[in-house]
Amino acid sequence: MTEKEKIGIRLEEWAKGKFGEGRGWVVQFAQALGLDTSGARKYLSGKVVPGTKMQAKLRKLGCSIEWLMTGRKKESENEAAKEEWRKYLDQVAFRMTGMPVEQRDRIVELIKKLTDANTNDAETISRIIDAVLRPKK
Repeated sequence: MTEKEKIGIRLEEWAKGKFGEGRGWVVQFAQALGLDTSGARKYLSGKVVPGTKMQAKLRKLGCSIEWLMTGRKKESENEAAKEEWRKYLDQVAFRMTGMPVEQRDRIVELIKKLTDANTNDAETISRIIDAVLRPKK
């Protein structure tokens, strides 16, 4: 397997984690990068390696470029992501202050299920939690 193919495999792994593995994930991936599906498939197959501009777009979407290009993840990226997640959960806990215990317990269960099912997509998890905690109009 060539290095280009390995990059394509990692890109596909990341894209499926970001956009879901269901039908249409390639279309969503392509649209997010401003590509048509055939262009996206060239990257996903490893025929084309992301250049500087494409790497910038991927980074903006949350893809670790070091991991994509080398397969290694920076320890500092892992620690920074964990710290950001801890801060977010502290904010969630604060927002739950004063809620009935039953409601807080349901939200905690939701957080556990979301993180167990989708550990790589903190952005989606936080959007769902924020929607649940948003006051009703």
